[in-house]
Amino acid sequence: MLTARGIMTLTAAGCAAGHKLYCHLQTNESASLPRATLSIPTAILIILLVLLNLLYFLPRQIVLYQDYTGLPSSYHIDIAAVYHPPLHNALVMTSDYTIYQFVLFSLNDPFLHNDVIYAWASNTTDYTELQTAFPGKQLYRLDIAPDGSVDYTPIQAKNHHVALTGSL
Repeated sequence: MLTARGIMTLTAAGCAAGHKLYCHLQTNESASLPRATLSIPTAILIILLVLLNLLYFLPRQIVLYQDYTGLPSSYHIDIAAVYHPPLHNALVMTSDYTIYQFVLFSLNDPFLHNDVIYAWASNTTDYTELQTAFPGKQLYRLDIAPDGSVDYTPIQAKNHHVALTGSL
């Protein structure tokens, strides 16, 4: 809103200055000039600023925020392995609420119809409830090693019993 108001004010000032300059340079006092609605210097300035943003600042911001998660610096995670999991028809769970909040939650479809769904679960009861809610999906626990590598461990959750079926 402030940028738009600034552009309008700058345009009005430029038009008023152009009109006064025209009237000052005009030898015939009776000639009237219609009020301009466009200030050419303002239009050039806006075009230059937009081009500067698109050609200079935006490419640098894209590189800077590539694979940005917002996680605290103490977290090290191979984000590409999370964004492109080797799973299909899966329900991936983590007990780390920070990882779920900053990385996994935003990957979910609002209607939870994605091929891979992410959930926060910290105990066997949560696993069983998720298995009941999504009966056709295979459950996996997201494990993150100290070096940041990601592993998906299959889980069988039936009757409040969790059995790890190995590692991928």
